[in-house]
Amino acid sequence: MNIPASIELAISKIIREQSNLPDGVTIRAWQSVDADATWDSDQDRTFPMIETRCSPPRTDENQATLSVDCAILIGTMTADDKNHAIISDIYSEVQDTIDRLYSQFRLQSFSTEYNQFVSVMSENVAASKFRLGGFSYGDPQVPFEDRGANMIGITLTIHYARDDF
Repeated sequence: MNIPASIELAISKIIREQSNLPDGVTIRAWQSVDADATWDSDQDRTFPMIETRCSPPRTDENQATLSVDCAILIGTMTADDKNHAIISDIYSEVQDTIDRLYSQFRLQSFSTEYNQFVSVMSENVAASKFRLGGFSYGDPQVPFEDRGANMIGITLTIHYARDDF
C-alpha cells in the first residue's frame, strides 16, 4: 500500500475509535473509501462526514526526509446544521483526538492514539519505507460552505524517512 493511503487509514482509525462522535458520522479515507462500514457506494458522500486526504510525499531541503500533508475534512449539510453546532462538535472531537496524537509524540509519552498510528503503518508499509520522524500542524482549512455543505479542516503533516533515500 502506498504511504499516503496508509496514513489516511491510520488517521481515520484513530478518529473512529478514539473520538466521541455522534451516531451516523461517516469516516472516509480518500484512497480507501470502502474501509468504513458506513460508506454506501450508491450514495458515496453522506453527511455528517469526516474525510482524510493525504498529499503525495515531498522531500525537505536535505532531499532525504519526506513529509505528507493529511487533510482531515469535516462536513455537515447546511440544511441540517444551520447554526453550525453539529460541525463544531465534530470538529472539537477530531481536534482533541489529533491533539492527543501530536502530544504523545512531542512528549514521547506514547499511548493509544500514537500506538494505533504506528500499528496501522506497520501493517501496511514495510519498515524500510517508513520511519516516523514526527508530526506538525499544516495549514488549516477555514470554515466554508460548498454546494450545500458546511466544511472545516485540520492538516496534520507526517514527517518520515526511508532507508533507500
